[in-house]
Amino acid sequence: MDNESDKEIKMILLGDCGVGKTNIISRYLKDVFSESQITTTGGNYAVKKINFNGATFYINIWDTAGQEKFRSVTKMFLQDSNILLLCYSIVDRNSFDNLDYWLKLATDITGNNIVLGIAGNKSDLFEREQVKDEEGENYAKKHKAIFKLISAKNSREGIDRLFESLFEKYINAKSGNDSFSVTNNINLKNLQKKKKKKKFC
Repeated sequence: MDNESDKEIKMILLGDCGVGKTNIISRYLKDVFSESQITTTGGNYAVKKINFNGATFYINIWDTAGQEKFRSVTKMFLQDSNILLLCYSIVDRNSFDNLDYWLKLATDITGNNIVLGIAGNKSDLFEREQVKDEEGENYAKKHKAIFKLISAKNSREGIDRLFESLFEKYINAKSGNDSFSVTNNINLKNLQKKKKKKKFC
């Protein structure tokens, strides 16, 4: 990775409105969490500098809106993405069921040659969980993704480990030491049913 352009990595977070994408990014970048986080409209991004094996990389982390009215803008942001992090809330079944929708939306634009992560957020609310741990794990295995249960409210530790794993996988793949082609095994009939049911805030 000798070119300067290779030192810039674009990461985008996708998922339903209310799953905590903005707080995940805020916890990772500033170690800050807000109970009254304003809903993202359109998209926002921030840059994080990291060091890996003696080299410096700049991560452009994009936060996207979950609302349907911003979907065309989200598609535009997906262009040239290197890392995709799909987010759901363990206390919102619909947000997990809609992961297929978000994955297809992304890979229709990026193709399957992208590092994929799955984040099950709000693990601090485990007593109200609607999505079991193994469901997230199995979904990640199916799509060759890195999976992590996290709590943006309680800790940045799990978020740090998830992000670092995604960055490492991408950098190693670009260096020829790993593969990062995701498996887009999406049942289109089931996806159509989910699309009719889902509602975004």
